[in-house]
Formats: sequence, C-alpha cells, structure tokens
Amino acid sequence: MIESDEKRYSFLRPLNRLRNYLANSQYNWSLRQYVGRTINDGYIEIAADTFSPATLKKLLVYTLTAERLSGVKIISPEQLIAIDLRWSLYGLWPPFSALKTYFELIDGGHWEEAPVVAAYPPSEVPRIGRIFVGAGWYEVTGMNTVSGMRDLGAEIFHESCGFELKTLKNGALVADYEEGERFEVDPESAADFITFLAEDYIRDYCHDDYPDWTEGVRTYLRLGMVHIGAGQSRTTDEIMRRTQWRQEHNLHGQRSPQELEARCDVLFQQQQSLI
Repeated sequence: MIESDEKRYSFLRPLNRLRNYLANSQYNWSLRQYVGRTINDGYIEIAADTFSPATLKKLLVYTLTAERLSGVKIISPEQLIAIDLRWSLYGLWPPFSALKTYFELIDGGHWEEAPVVAAYPPSEVPRIGRIFVGAGWYEVTGMNTVSGMRDLGAEIFHESCGFELKTLKNGALVADYEEGERFEVDPESAADFITFLAEDYIRDYCHDDYPDWTEGVRTYLRLGMVHIGAGQSRTTDEIMRRTQWRQEHNLHGQRSPQELEARCDVLFQQQQSLI
C-alpha cells in the first residue's frame, strides 16, 4: 500500500516498521524469556519461551510511538490496563509498570521507534535445562492459605464493602470477586484509573523491591475494573501462587540465560550451542 501510493499511505510507515521488526526478530532468542510458564513433574523448564519482560516493555514503547506517529489508535485505555494486569499476573514487572512506562512517554517524551533489523534465520529453540521446584508452591496449607487470589485487606470489610471468600475444588480459599462471561476491562473505569489514580499507585507500589508483584492484579479485581471470566478463579489463583513462589525464589522479572543455567538441576547439554 505504501509503495503503491506514498502520498496517501505514508502515515502507515511507523506501523510497517513495527511489523517488520516483529517479523524479523522471531528467531532472535536474546529477546526471549527463559523461565517457563508451566511446572511439570515438579520441574520448570529453562528454555526460550515468550518475549522477555525487557522485550515486552520495549514493544509497548515501540507500539505507543508508532501509534503517536501514525495517528492510528492501537492501544486503548482498557488494553493498557490489561497489559499491566498480565505483567503483574506473571511477575514480569512490579505492579503498574506498564502504566509507568506510558506516563514516561507522555510526560517525559521518551518515544522510540522499533529498530530496523535484518531477519534472523530460523533456528531451533534453545533449551538449557530444568530447575526443580517441587509441589509446595501450590499447597493450600499453612502460610500458603493466604497466597494466590486472596485479598486480606478487603476481607476485613466483607460485611460492608469487602469480599466474601469462596472455596475452590482443590480446597484453596480465594476472594469472591465479581466474574463476567469472559475476561473484560471496563473502558470507563480504565480511563478514570489512568487519569486520576494511576500515578498514586505507581508511587506506592511500582518498586523492584515490592514484596508481591501480583498486587496489580488484586487491585484491578478489587476495584471492579477487571472481571475474570466465569470459572477462571482456579486458573488465576494458580498463576498468582506460582508467580509469588517464583518471586520468593528470584525467578521473576528479567533473568539471564547464564544465571538460570547456573541454577539448573538438569542440563540439556546437546542444546548448549544454541544459546
């Protein structure tokens, strides 16, 4: 389209540049997260998986920059909240980091276009090894009874404006947040939160040493801004428990392949040349 009519479609160049970067970087394994998302047989696999926290943050910057330069709306307020929730849910960044990134662009002018890179040739997924984590991360006894999708602060006020507890089939207690037919973010609430509350929450919670990076998820659910889908409480609780365990054991956030390799209980020696 751009080549056929430069005058008419030149505004799309920033979007085309972002698209080319994504396509050409598919096999750039240095942009990937190496801590797996699932735990099988008590082990978490250390291998190239989804984009790393650092890459996701850059992609948010590149996308918002392309949006600004092209005039094409890409990320709505509710989508920005959804991105921030996901980063918190998986322990990729401290709570409200996506919103902080957004404000750094708006207020600080730190706009940045996606770099122009040559296409990386296809190659096998690098697999480093496995780290033993056991099953304790999802035990619902002892201190773990207050892990996951619990909201102790809100539970105190359950008789007035707080939340009741409900018991999942595996015995875990979770806050009985309002559910929707599917995952959804209320557009009006998202816009109001970003406009009036976000900076206060960033100030109070968005720190590398904050003890629970899943606080962002809990906040959005508590405020009724986000509804998880019906029947998704167990999955959400499990992911939050796993993330909290990973933070406790320094497996959250940005982790280098070299650091993780040194911590592996099992190494896939035949794959080392791919790193």
